[in-house]
Order: sequence, then C-alpha cells, then structure tokens
Amino acid sequence: MESNSSDWSKSEIELIVRWLEDPIQLRRTQKGSGETKKHWISAIASTISSRSEAQVGYKFDNLKKSYREALKLADQSGWGLGEEDLVNRNILSLRGRKRTKLC
Repeated sequence: MESNSSDWSKSEIELIVRWLEDPIQLRRTQKGSGETKKHWISAIASTISSRSEAQVGYKFDNLKKSYREALKLADQSGWGLGEEDLVNRNILSLRGRKRTKLC
C-alpha cells in the first residue's frame, strides 16, 4: 500500500533511523560490504509498508543530505566568536556582542 501523501510521518522516519542504528544493518550500507544500495533500501522499505522502495530511497538520500549539512554547521567556528568569548562569557548574545573599543 503506497502513500499518496508526500509528507512522511515521524514514525516512518524513525523506522529508517532505527534500521540504520542497528550495527549489523549499518554495516550493510558501507562500502566493501558486498551489498548494493538497492538491496538494503529494499530491506528498509520492507519495514515501511506505506512507502515504495523508490520513496524510501529518496527519503534516505534526503536524510543523509540533511545529516551532512548539520555536521557542517556543527563544525563551524562559532560565527566570529573567539575561544576567550566563549570561556569568559564576554558576549551578551550572538546579536548583541559586547563592543570593544578599537581606538
């Protein structure tokens, strides 16, 4: 039974994440495992009866893209804040930084 709605429910997304959290299943997705993406997407899709393999594949790719974007954001330096600002709390907020006298 395929869903006509393009919106994914939280429980459907959690099924994908839970599948990937299993170390044995995650190993199947890694290079050198001997399994193709089509095989493990099919395995994930078999746990979500309301979605087709193609829908699960697209959702997996979108989740992976979002994950990578989140990693990039988390790896950023802090939008101009220095270590001293963070440790000594020399800022009021990201928008209202304490001003330092330049002259």
